[in-house]
Amino acid sequence: MITAFYPGKPPLLRKTTMINNKESGVKPWANNDLTHKDIHEEIIKNKYDIELIKESIITIKDNHLKHIEDDMKGINSKVDKLDTKLDKKIDKMDSRLWWIMGILIAATIVPMIKDMM
Repeated sequence: MITAFYPGKPPLLRKTTMINNKESGVKPWANNDLTHKDIHEEIIKNKYDIELIKESIITIKDNHLKHIEDDMKGINSKVDKLDTKLDKKIDKMDSRLWWIMGILIAATIVPMIKDMM
């Protein structure tokens, strides 16, 4: 686990400075007095940071994304129920409109046929 990589306080970051030398070109970072021990401590700190990042990713993947997925499934089921209710109401209104339209047409045609006879 994390303590296996890094027991104790994390080491300080190495001190670096920017060097801009026109004659030799630009050296992005020059190390100031880095020893083997400093490099080793920095490697241990990097391993520690990597393990923390891995644990954070696992936590997000297992906990937070699972909760979001569960919420989305709940919302989808609610939307499906509302969609079914809405379809039933639209079908009911549609049949009522057809009846009204049939009555209006019959009310118009019956007097016309009566006048023809």
